This record gives sequence, C-alpha cells and structure tokens, in this order.
Amino acid sequence: MSKTSQSISGHCEERQWCDDASHSAGSLTLHCGLLPRPIYIGLLAMTITMASFSRSSLYAALPESGDQTLQRASTLEFVEFDANQIEVWVGNNGHTVSHIPTGRPGLEWPKVDGYGNKAIFASGIWCAGMVDGELRTAIAEFSTEFRPGYVDYDPSGSISGNPSNPEDVDQQVYWITQGDCSDPAMDCYNWEYANWPAGLGAPSQDGEYFSDEDGDGLYDPGETFRDFNLNAVYDGPDGAFITGEDPPFFKTPQQAWWVLNDFDPEKHEHVFSTQPLGLEVQTTLHAPLDGYVLENVLFYEFLIINKGGETIEDVFIGHWTDADLGDANDDLVGCDTTLDMGFTYNGTPNDQDYGTRPPAVGYAFLQSALIPSPGDSTMVNGGWIEGYRDLGMTSHYTIFKSTPNWHDPQTAEAAYLVLQGLGEDGEGRPDPNGDPSVFHHSGDPYRGSGWLLRDEASPREWRNVISSGPLTLDPWNDPDGDERPEAGEPGVQHIVLAMALGQGLDAEHSIEVLRHTMGHA
Repeated sequence: MSKTSQSISGHCEERQWCDDASHSAGSLTLHCGLLPRPIYIGLLAMTITMASFSRSSLYAALPESGDQTLQRASTLEFVEFDANQIEVWVGNNGHTVSHIPTGRPGLEWPKVDGYGNKAIFASGIWCAGMVDGELRTAIAEFSTEFRPGYVDYDPSGSISGNPSNPEDVDQQVYWITQGDCSDPAMDCYNWEYANWPAGLGAPSQDGEYFSDEDGDGLYDPGETFRDFNLNAVYDGPDGAFITGEDPPFFKTPQQAWWVLNDFDPEKHEHVFSTQPLGLEVQTTLHAPLDGYVLENVLFYEFLIINKGGETIEDVFIGHWTDADLGDANDDLVGCDTTLDMGFTYNGTPNDQDYGTRPPAVGYAFLQSALIPSPGDSTMVNGGWIEGYRDLGMTSHYTIFKSTPNWHDPQTAEAAYLVLQGLGEDGEGRPDPNGDPSVFHHSGDPYRGSGWLLRDEASPREWRNVISSGPLTLDPWNDPDGDERPEAGEPGVQHIVLAMALGQGLDAEHSIEVLRHTMGHA
C-alpha cells in the first residue's frame, strides 16, 4: 500500500486560479488570482509541496532517536486514501472528496493508481442553523468554511472554546492499517499509529491489546500483549484516553481520522459570510475488508460537537456532492427514500470514459440527526440510546446549475433552504402531480417509474444535497464526566454516511446494483 500526501502552504484560497508557475526543489509555486465560485476546474491554487512515498520511506526520514515529530509546512493536508477498488483524495477541511490537490475529480473508480476513470469531482459536509435568530453556516463546497484543528473547551460551562493552532503537527490527517506498530526499529512502524491522537478523540482502545488466552476479558500475567507505549509493562484500562498510551481502535482494517472546526471568521468570508457556528467535527474514514459487495464502499463518521457556547436552533446537517461519472456532462441524479440515499447515474447509454456500463454512485445516511423522543431508542456506535430517534434523510435537493430558483446557492439563506429541500421561493419542488416535495426526483430510473429527472431535463452536470433535520444543538455538556463527546449528550451529533458505487449491465441497472450494495452497508 502506498500513501500520497500534499501539504498546503501560502495564502491563496481554493477559489483561485494560477496564471504562471515557478519551480523549486520539491515544490511547485503557483501565482494566484480570484475567480468566481466555482469556475476553476482543472486549475490548482496555493503553494503545494508534494511527496509520494511508501510508508517505510516516509518514516525512514525521521530521526532514529530524540524528537520523532513529523515536520510539515502546514497541517491543511490532503491524503489519497487507497481502499479496495476506490482511490480518493480527502482533506482535513470538510471535503469528503477533494478536487484541490489535483484540480481534477477527487475520486477514482476502479482505481488504477491515479490513471483510472473518475466518479466524483468533490463532496463535503454542510451544517446550518440559527443562533439567537441569526443564520450561520459551516459548509464545505468548492471552497470551505472549515479549517484543521480541535477546540479547547470546558463542557461544564457555556463559554466558547478556543480553537487550536491549525499549524500544529497534531492537526494532520492520521492514516493507519491493522498490522502497523509503534516501534521505530521495526518495519511495521507507522508514525501516525504511534502518535494516534487518542487524547483528541480519535477512536481508541482503553488499555493495550492482549491475548486473553483464558477468555475471561482480563489480563493475566504471562499473557502476551502489544506494548504500544514501549515501556515493557502491560498498561490496562484506566478510564482515560491518552495520546501515546492508548492504541487505536480499528473499526475496519484501514482507517483515517482528522479533526476540523469552523471557528475562523476569515474562512467564512470566502463562502457565505456568516459568523461561525462554533462546531468541532471529528471525522473517521474507514473501509471494510475486500469483498464482492463491500469492496466499493467507504464509511464516513462525523462527530459534530457544539463548542461555541451558544445554542444552535433549527439545525440541518447535510452532504453535498458534485459527482462526475466519467464525462461530467451526461449525468442525472435522484434519491431513494427507503435507503436515505441520494445518487448520480449516467443519463446516456454510452459514457465517453466508462463506455456502455457506467457506474452509479451515491451517499446514504446510515445514521442521521438524532432528536429527543421519549419512549423511542436508537442504536449508535454499537450501543442503544434511550429516548432518541433517528430522523433519517429529511430532504434531497437537485441542484439545477443555471435554473432560477434551483441553482447553486449563492447566499447563506439560499444554502439553508437547500438543506430543507426548498427553492429560493421557500417552496418544495413540484412533483409530476404538481405537489411540492422536498424529496426531489424520488422515482426509480431502473424500472422507469415515479418522479424522474430525465422526464423534465436532459443529461448534464448535476449536483445534489441530502440532509437531515431540524434539531437543536445545545452547547456540549458532559454528563458522564469522561471528557469525550458522545451521541446522546447535549450538543453532540454522530452522523454516519456510506459512499458506494455500483456497476450493472447498463446505466439504469447500475442503480439497482448500487441499491443492493448500499443495502448491505
């Protein structure tokens, strides 16, 4: 397995273009100017330092003793996550698929080491809500209102937290696989495994792993253990998660973790110009084992925490996608309300890149917004939470790029309506019966039934947004005192998305395969 990383430095924004370039050893400097969002496909902005390496060559460059810190020009980092049949650029800026490192579509399927067909240009998380009647957003679209970093916060009060320095090395993207180890003298050494940020919230095991030969769940002297902190002593659970002491907990054999926040007002000025919402978002990306059904699936988990000290009302949490299935100009979109999924599929029998069997791609809520609901219960992260219910997908919005009332939102108010499935006039989109609906194009293209986009528009480049809400997000409070935010606590939401691709006998049959795959996710 190889890892490709790009660290970003400089002061140019993602919405900028380059007019010429100068080269120096190991870097490419681009001279930037501003373009209107989002007209910059294929154009790369910022100063980029690039490194392609295998894991062993990366960590061989670290000192053998002393300071083991990996130095970076910046912790705005983009990692090419390589899992099963998928190769995807992700970044600690709110992008679940990022176009920024290459200026081209960020997700390749099936992967051919960067040379395969592309399926998604960009995608990202959207949040919006009201603070004392004032609309605020935290959105990652082509540009983003997020930056790397956690937020220092005292959950016993309602005072806004202090965001960490986004240039600190521990704000990076951490990528690990089962079989990694923490001993620099071994070939399996991975700096990101050894420095797994358990203390910042990354999924971790409380205490070191051991063989448990008698199956009693307790460590007994003489049982083997993985000495994560290299002190030659078994360190058991102590109720605290400490970086350097507690090893990663693997949800799947390969995973990445990073944390970001929307506290920087300057980041908001480049998108919708609202005040920050005050959110920290801990993100886990993981991929299942190879297999016929799940080899084309990625899982994204977002732990969204209100550390802004103010109650956010009428919150909607969504995911925006700009999928380009090969040729970007011959696609269509739709949704499946039974799977809480929005999807994109080819609108013509033959795609210039994928041919006569173009795939379909979709994102689905596996776990969406939770709201209090006495008498109900829902499963979150493997355990049941009493008194809550999962809202599921509450809208699917089809973005008509140049169509009045339904085009790309240019204001915070329009983006907030998009998250509710509403046009700029505040109404749902008329379905074939003329009734306003917030679930745009919810028919079945494979069977040719229901409300289909192809019946009212031609194939072209489309974007869509799935959303869940409304909910109230109080400032985070930690009732169990464990200093770790968890779903069910005030001010915390745990959102789980699955991204999947399906390839059938033709474009419409690919939707059926996608549904089958998503049903097993």
